[in-house]
Amino acid sequence: FFSDYGLNFPEDGIYTLENTLAQDRTKAEAFVKATKEGWQYAFAHPEEAVDIILKNMREGHLAANRVHQKWMLARMEDLITITENNHFADLKKDDYDQVSAELMTTGLIKKKPEFSNFFIPLGKK
Repeated sequence: FFSDYGLNFPEDGIYTLENTLAQDRTKAEAFVKATKEGWQYAFAHPEEAVDIILKNMREGHLAANRVHQKWMLARMEDLITITENNHFADLKKDDYDQVSAELMTTGLIKKKPEFSNFFIPLGKK
């Protein structure tokens, strides 16, 4: 695991522009809430979730393996549901700081945005 080498970089997230959020915060919150509920359902019903994944992979002519997809779903559950503050799928500030520092060191960003401006928790209801 990359985290064993100090590279615990979160890769997936739901992102939007500030003006999109400002225009329809209710829709954004509903989208985040529905996404979280979808993941929770998949984790509670892994066989059904893997069946759906495999069906879509086969329709897309992608190599499909039940064992691997079950493992992938379990890893997603580990990544999404375990946080220091027990908020489902929240970005951890420590991870944000680590990635920001690395991006600044490599010159990919010049200034680190404030965490409170970058991460706005939505869909907690």
